[in-house]
Amino acid sequence: MKKILLIIMTIMLSAINLVAQNDVKTNIDSVTVYVSGAIVNRSAKITVKNGTTTYLLTDLSSELDKKSVRVGIDNQNVTIVSVNHRLDTKEDAEKKKLRYAADRRKEVIKDSVTILNAKLDVIEEERNLIVSNNKIAGQNGLTAEQLDKMAQYFRRELSNLESERIKIEKLIKKYSDEYKRIVQNANNTAKEISTMVSTVELVLKSDREINNVNLTLNYLVPTASWTPFYEVRATETSALRLGYNARVRQSSKEDWNNVKLTLSTGNPSVSNTRPEFFTMYLPPQRRYTKPTGVSGKNFAYGHVVDENGDDMIGCAILETGTTNGTIADMNGQFKLQTKSPNANLTFSMVGYESQTIRSGENMFVILKEDSQQLNEVVVVGYGTQRKTQLTGSVSGRARGKNAARQVSADEADEVAEVEIQDDFMRSNYYVEPEKSIPMEIAQSFSATEFRIDIPYTIKSGDRDQDVNMLEYNINAICQYNATPRYSNDVYLVAQIPECYRYSLLPGTANLYLNNIYQGETEIAPDHTRDTLSLSIGRDKAISVSRQEVKNSTSKSLIGGTYRVVKTFETTVRNNKRIPVEVLLEDQYPIAKYTDIKVSLVESIGAQVNTDNGRLTWTLNLAPGESKKVRLSYEVKYPKSYSFEVE
Repeated sequence: MKKILLIIMTIMLSAINLVAQNDVKTNIDSVTVYVSGAIVNRSAKITVKNGTTTYLLTDLSSELDKKSVRVGIDNQNVTIVSVNHRLDTKEDAEKKKLRYAADRRKEVIKDSVTILNAKLDVIEEERNLIVSNNKIAGQNGLTAEQLDKMAQYFRRELSNLESERIKIEKLIKKYSDEYKRIVQNANNTAKEISTMVSTVELVLKSDREINNVNLTLNYLVPTASWTPFYEVRATETSALRLGYNARVRQSSKEDWNNVKLTLSTGNPSVSNTRPEFFTMYLPPQRRYTKPTGVSGKNFAYGHVVDENGDDMIGCAILETGTTNGTIADMNGQFKLQTKSPNANLTFSMVGYESQTIRSGENMFVILKEDSQQLNEVVVVGYGTQRKTQLTGSVSGRARGKNAARQVSADEADEVAEVEIQDDFMRSNYYVEPEKSIPMEIAQSFSATEFRIDIPYTIKSGDRDQDVNMLEYNINAICQYNATPRYSNDVYLVAQIPECYRYSLLPGTANLYLNNIYQGETEIAPDHTRDTLSLSIGRDKAISVSRQEVKNSTSKSLIGGTYRVVKTFETTVRNNKRIPVEVLLEDQYPIAKYTDIKVSLVESIGAQVNTDNGRLTWTLNLAPGESKKVRLSYEVKYPKSYSFEVE
């Protein structure tokens, strides 16, 4: 009998241990925020019990993607049996206390109103009794004096009772109003008291108890993002200052308190599907794997290659006219949800000719090399090597101003050194900022990561959190531009050479000229190649005017042909205290048909582009100096045409 009891107890204890559940509170250590989505990294120390035990990782974001959940255990003696996700209901402790207090108050109000109503009943009984006694007294033949005293008594008593009744009714109304407010507030906050949270059910198995086991948990929340925004400050006499900032937003239903923040230009991939096998043909044929998570309206996706069929890693794809964009991944593939159903996408990469194509599904884009911009070098992930020594290295392109050419074996020693940090490549190919918060910038072929060393707190909600990251002093080429045919203002334009060295992304920039706010502009480096052009703003200290010279302008009809001569004079004046250089532009018309003849009569000092009719003067103006330029052209055309020459 004892043996039977011992066996039963052993089975019961084993069953209890098998189903034992332990709540584990994990802490958010770091978050990597992408242009769309964020990876949350949590950790905890746990005690793993002997046998099979279930651990509940609680209070996680209800917005997490359950397919992205990853759990790690750093002890080889512990086996992960299963990982499951579920949604639970959680009551907010503080709001629950408030609800309990409100319920208690409602009960007190109910009891108080009941007591007050009982007092009203008593008052009514007393009033009826006084009225009855008044009638009896009148029937007993009392003297006038006695009746007067009796009347005063009844009046006084009835008045006191009426006053008491009014006070009680006011108090009942006050309680009733308070009760209604409590009920209304309870209805409004009922949904807030109970919230949805995620729980990860983790089953572990061990042959012994182990203390202080490190547990890691990470998952993707799609309801987070970051966008760059810039501050551009310019003067005529100093370098351009470019502030590179980030705007972070998250609504994951959990707060990120004092976490290490990483901002990445890449896209998180959560697919667990193995890659498909493709037959390898020569020449390469079109291939593309539809990405996971592509659903809903206005999704464009596809594959970008070069003329040899090689994947265009890091190719920038931007919805034309917006800052909505993405980059091609390590397989040259991309996906983008456009803002418009009929959007055009611009594909661009330094060293290749940009293309603008209507968005769609399963797009296949081939970019052609721009031979004037390429200067091919080899970058390796483990230091500088000669090209003849490379085995299994990564070959890439660095852009320069020279004509395209292959790097010889002797020249390969001069390739920029690359330092590996956590599988990301960094090199002196990129410019170090003059000023920044403590951070590390890690660069790969497909993304740039800004790893911020100081902790940040970002609450869940609709409010953006601004992060001031970097500040560059850029020796930009600043020049004044004037096009008086279209505008009487002179604009300061900054040309930023080798802009790819600053890892710029599409975003909004606030412009300041001489510490005066000029408005906003869009920085779209994907639309540029080596040089980024920024129009900083108008400078009223430089004036420009364009006037038609009447005595040199004419129109005549000879036979069946019109002859028109147009002459314009433009005056540019420098009202500043420093010398300036102004790039002045004008134009003359280009004939579409052979029976229309256009010829330049006067364009002294101008560079002439005969393809588009643009004329450019470079004017160096001393303080207070003004200069004039003249443009004159002649147009001959048959009188059958009805247009006017501008």
